[in-house]
Amino acid sequence: MQAVGLSRYLLSRALFMALVTALVAWPLFQAWLLPIAQDEVGARQQLLTRALAAQLGAKLEWPTHAPLTPDQALAAEVNHALHEAGLNASLRAFVLDRNGESLYDSGARTAEDSTSRPANLPPLNDATDGAWHVAELDGLPVLGTLAAIPHTGWTLLLTQPRDEAFRTLRIATAIVAIVLLTAVSLSLLGALLQARGFVKQFRTLRSFADRIARGDYELRWRTERVAELNALAHAFETMSGAIRRREDRIARSEARLRTMLDAASGLAVKWLDRAGRVIYWNPGAESLYGYNATEAIGRPLGQLAGYAAQRFDVTESIACLERGGGTIGPVEVEVRHRNGASAWVLTTLFALPGTEEERVFVSIDVDITARLRETQARTEAERKFSVVFHACPVAMEVCVIATDHAAADVNDAWTELFLIPRAQAIGRDGIDMRMWTDNQVRRRFMDQLDHTDGVGDFEAWMRRSDGEQRLCRVSGRRFQFGGEGLAVIVYEDITGHREAEARLRELNDALESKVIERTGALNRSNQELTATLEHLKRTQEELVRAEKMAALGSLVAGVAHELGTPLGNSLMAANTVADQARGLRRELEQGLRRSALERFLAETETGSAIIERNLQRAAELVASFKQIAVDQSSAQRRTFALTEVVEEIAMTMRPSFKRTPIRLITDTDADIVVDSFPGALGQILTNLVGNALIHAFEGRASGTIRIVVQAAEPGSALIEVRDDGCGIPPDHLRRIFDPFFTTRLGRGGTGLGLNIVHNLVTHVLGGTIGVESVPHEGTTVQIRIPCSAPERDSEGPDS
Repeated sequence: MQAVGLSRYLLSRALFMALVTALVAWPLFQAWLLPIAQDEVGARQQLLTRALAAQLGAKLEWPTHAPLTPDQALAAEVNHALHEAGLNASLRAFVLDRNGESLYDSGARTAEDSTSRPANLPPLNDATDGAWHVAELDGLPVLGTLAAIPHTGWTLLLTQPRDEAFRTLRIATAIVAIVLLTAVSLSLLGALLQARGFVKQFRTLRSFADRIARGDYELRWRTERVAELNALAHAFETMSGAIRRREDRIARSEARLRTMLDAASGLAVKWLDRAGRVIYWNPGAESLYGYNATEAIGRPLGQLAGYAAQRFDVTESIACLERGGGTIGPVEVEVRHRNGASAWVLTTLFALPGTEEERVFVSIDVDITARLRETQARTEAERKFSVVFHACPVAMEVCVIATDHAAADVNDAWTELFLIPRAQAIGRDGIDMRMWTDNQVRRRFMDQLDHTDGVGDFEAWMRRSDGEQRLCRVSGRRFQFGGEGLAVIVYEDITGHREAEARLRELNDALESKVIERTGALNRSNQELTATLEHLKRTQEELVRAEKMAALGSLVAGVAHELGTPLGNSLMAANTVADQARGLRRELEQGLRRSALERFLAETETGSAIIERNLQRAAELVASFKQIAVDQSSAQRRTFALTEVVEEIAMTMRPSFKRTPIRLITDTDADIVVDSFPGALGQILTNLVGNALIHAFEGRASGTIRIVVQAAEPGSALIEVRDDGCGIPPDHLRRIFDPFFTTRLGRGGTGLGLNIVHNLVTHVLGGTIGVESVPHEGTTVQIRIPCSAPERDSEGPDS
């Protein structure tokens, strides 16, 4: 139904009521009031007719047997009576005889007209009942009334044209119609004006309600003249207050709910619309799925949770809830985190109460990944335990304590030991299976098991199903599983073990004498081995001293070579000066000239300068060699410049390179100062350079040995001895520091040089040594020493 405005509604209602009133009043008027009015007119005319009839009867005084034919006297009397009554001219009187024939007609102009009478009149014997009748006279409807004339047998008929008779009634009807129309018009006008007033007040009331609907709960209604509107407005005010309080309660409840949901980090709570899109996303969902609320709201839940592979359609589930209601779940579903990690959740989906347009669905997920993993781990552990239990080579039985230790399970080793099938053993105790040869022993074991944490090393004779008896070591321990008291009992067959022990005792007795004999032989062998070890130690010490003497011999050779040059130059200059002196003496004997003396002095000065310079060089070399000799022959610790010591050691070794195509190059950092043992360092470099010179360049026409000194990490120095020779084979590389390992066995090699180097670096200098070698490309020995050597005992570096 289409709604209409209040004005149109009230106007239509007023018009409807007016039409209903008219439709009801007019037929009522015609059916009830009009006939009453007509009867009233007819009754007045009837009274008049009766009065005239009585008056005529009194005047005529006719006997009842009066002649039937009227005369002139009758007409005169009737006219006279009508005239005296002062009737309207429209009235017409008839005097009728017994047969209804007209004896007199007051409206007749001729004698022929006097014989006419109105048609449609009832019989005279029925017409004198006082009723009025409508008849037809001269083609016009007339109102006629009949009355018997006393003392005659005649009847007076008084007629009047119906229009004339009912003229006053028609005027009254018109007045009623006009009044009715006027009342309808006035009611419509009043309804219109009232509707406009109501519309204005209702618009104010609607504005009042709209402002309340928009949340303006502080609005107050201005009192109007209409009490009902005021009551309605006050009802709106009461309603607004109730709504405000309800909204406050809802807001507080929603705030509490959101606080609770936000604090429920272990529950992933999501609110969804009909399409499955997220409209609320709590922190628990952020933690579970990796999306924050801003990223999740408005997106389909299935897309965020990764339900595609699970055949879990959120939209279809929501449709099922709309059709049937209730709750879906909890269902185990695998979901995926934003980073791709999978998790298992128990998800529940249900609808919140509300209107169809604002239907909200709630999805709650509980992360059960850890629980599933624990369950799987427990299941796997139980499976593994079952596998281990049945695969265990020791006979084991799990029994129920409450049923007198009846077997709940046995393993394969148990069935092999007692020859009782597993199916027959389960549910039976040891007495029933006749396993124990002495039930008192069994009872003692079970009592200990029931009243202690466990029983161990309990020996008892057991009986197999074939009757054979076996000695077993029985042990057991109680435990709880699933709220039930259980015990595990282990049976270890020690019959063979005991037999073996007896045989072993016999063997031990027989072996004791042999052991005494072998002990004497071993003591003699140990004495021989001790003597051999002492001989080997002395041999090693002699070899070490030989290595030192070889190094010292190399040093002496270097010293001799280095001193040979300055001493030779000094000797040559001295011989030259001596020759010049002898020449001067001869010239002096022959007569010395000034020019000869000046030449002698100049040559003498030159020779003296040469002698002085070379002798100074020799003195420096002697001092340097002396320091090196002191360093290498002692274990003294001192602070020195690492570069100077390395250069001095290299200088003493260069004479060994004079007759070879090999070059010795030093690349040193001049700023490194160490507090260490220079003698040990000299031995190390001498051995390494000597090894490289001997082994690295066999079959080579040229080569280079480079000594590199540089600072390493703070507090340490790095010394590298590099060569570009033939390298070391990989199978030799891992053994080069082993004592007595040499590739020149029988050709002067002892195999102790690099072992001594390793001991000096690690034990004396407190450093580390490593070797890198590539065949046919060369070898690098890396020595890393601290700038301050560690404290050591009084033994020398050769220890």
